[in-house]
Amino acid sequence: MNAWGVLPFDNSRAADWVYALVETSDRSQLELALGRLKTSDADWFDYGAVCEALAACEVVARMSGHGSDANEFTDLVDHWIARLSIAGDSDLTARAREVVSQVLDRQLRLRDLSGIITADAWRAALVALDHRLTT
Repeated sequence: MNAWGVLPFDNSRAADWVYALVETSDRSQLELALGRLKTSDADWFDYGAVCEALAACEVVARMSGHGSDANEFTDLVDHWIARLSIAGDSDLTARAREVVSQVLDRQLRLRDLSGIITADAWRAALVALDHRLTT
């Protein structure tokens, strides 16, 4: 997996997930990604599942009008949200916040071979995502 930053769509797994998401006509992909970490009892998560779940969290934040900086992936998501005329709701937001909390609690971070992602930057991005989910 390649990563080029700390935002939820700044890695190849999340980017692939976005391309799959925007081909759907309902929230099933979103709900599936949010549920993957919830069903795990392991002390660790698969990084790919984490990337997809955090991308789903960003989608939930965008559904409520609180997304991160725009890029090609956020543009795709925004068009998907508009096409389906969907908005965030308290259940999705609670599930997204739970995902962010799980990742923060387990102090997971993306591994980036180029070294551009530090643990502090990764944690700050997750805290910012959680904040966007609460506003």
